[in-house]
Amino acid sequence: MADIRISFDDERVQNALSKLMRDIPKIVERPMMVTAQTVAGISQEHYLRGPRPDRLAVATGRLRSSIRSKVEVKGEEVRGYVGTNVVSPDGFNYPAYWEFHGRRGKPRPFLTPARENHRDKWWGVFIKELKKEMREYLNRLNKGMR
Repeated sequence: MADIRISFDDERVQNALSKLMRDIPKIVERPMMVTAQTVAGISQEHYLRGPRPDRLAVATGRLRSSIRSKVEVKGEEVRGYVGTNVVSPDGFNYPAYWEFHGRRGKPRPFLTPARENHRDKWWGVFIKELKKEMREYLNRLNKGMR
């Protein structure tokens, strides 16, 4: 039996693949931001609203409202972050105290469990948003190749 092969290595295909590889960090940036925002929301909703003693109750809402998310793109690397930089008026870093130490050595973490205990939820958000971004990117790429 004869071997018959055709190649898809024409210039258009190679250019499209090269462009896609260069654009991947840009494509992933928005889905990563939506994912980081999702983790921040989980932290605020599930871990900063009591009940005590396992979770922090709301005293002023300052910590809950200080939770922020951001994305950094450096070359081919895309990283999402969720955190807070709020401190008490006297400079005490109480978010780190509760996340890692807590009263009588019993921490009441609010960031780590939002990421670890809800992995299926935020991973689903990331995949959904990435699919949407890829669809839009490929539609734009296809229009540009006609």
